[in-house]
Amino acid sequence: MVRTEDKLKKYKSKIKSLKNKLKCKKIIIKSLLHTLQKKKYKKRRSDSSVKRKEKDEIKKRRKVSNVLGQGTEQIIKETSNDGRMLNKSDGAAHHEIVDAYTVLERNNCENEDKSFKLNFKLDEYVDYTCSLFVPYICDAKDTYKLSKQHAIYIKTNRKCILKHIFKDINTREIEKTWTLLFNLGCTESYEALCVVVHDLFVFVEDFERVFYLSYALLHNKKFEVDILSKTIRMLLSYQALIMRKVNSGVEFGYKIQEEMDLFDHFDVNSLCNVILEDNSFSHLNVASLRIICSFMDWNWTYNTFIVQMLYPRFVETNRPILLFYMGVICTLGYKNFGMHESVQSIFDEIKTCLDKDNVELSAIACSFVKNFDLDLAEKWGTRNKVKYGRQSWFDHILTKNTF
Repeated sequence: MVRTEDKLKKYKSKIKSLKNKLKCKKIIIKSLLHTLQKKKYKKRRSDSSVKRKEKDEIKKRRKVSNVLGQGTEQIIKETSNDGRMLNKSDGAAHHEIVDAYTVLERNNCENEDKSFKLNFKLDEYVDYTCSLFVPYICDAKDTYKLSKQHAIYIKTNRKCILKHIFKDINTREIEKTWTLLFNLGCTESYEALCVVVHDLFVFVEDFERVFYLSYALLHNKKFEVDILSKTIRMLLSYQALIMRKVNSGVEFGYKIQEEMDLFDHFDVNSLCNVILEDNSFSHLNVASLRIICSFMDWNWTYNTFIVQMLYPRFVETNRPILLFYMGVICTLGYKNFGMHESVQSIFDEIKTCLDKDNVELSAIACSFVKNFDLDLAEKWGTRNKVKYGRQSWFDHILTKNTF
């Protein structure tokens, strides 16, 4: 009986290993197909251009020879999507070729002559972008350039594009999201792209997907030395290590790891200590803590970061910035788990600061309390209107969202 169980475990382990290898092979095959499609695409464009020139020459000769009077039966006008002249007998072969195309190639056949327009609606732009041959992980990227019009469109419609991307980022095919983010990475500044990477960590459920999409954004950038850059680099380095250990996308993962220099030692506790020791308010610190706590599980976030690191410091020093961090983590926990017992305990601690004599602590507490209990926050506003009503920040406390 024991031997049978051992055999079953052995077979299950072998099956898991084979599945991971198969997944990796599929990724490699997809990349090779993508490269072949790119070559076919260039050849079709070249052939199409030559045939269009020939077609124009034929038209000129016909015009000179007065062939406009000929019957329509003598001129076959059926033209395929890529500009080729077709005979009626070509139909069957044409269908076989189309059936052999991948979905991506078929889209490119339909859209290859589609020119970019500055007045594209968002859906039209997404369709246009998905018809392009954008470099994938193993493709050369230095030759890929966006037109000026395309870059202007992205900068003008940045918010709408990002809203579309994050609307269904966990379910959309990764290739389509890759294409949109890759083009965004060609136009945006490094700082703006780090903000998008932050959002990937917070809103994307699969961190392997975060790993690939972060590369799409930062493929032509070098990490800087600020705290957010260090955090992103460390977490992506650790994700690369995880993928290698579970044998998931090893070839692509190592390629990205080398290009982005993702070999940082994983020491998230030291990084958090650096942030907590800094007494200045910094959006980079806040963003760093948010993506660390999104990447790590809630057990670590509550039991290690809150209970062992952040809360003892707050009790000892009463530093307002630490209360702010507590509010950020509470809001993040509520987004993911609702009013769980652990989230409730953080919220209760924040509420105790509403009536502190320290105005900063009181105001910060109210700015987060309003996200969970608006009535309690409004009561605080009524009580303190005479005391703080003339301060410029007072009205914003109850109206501006804090996250």
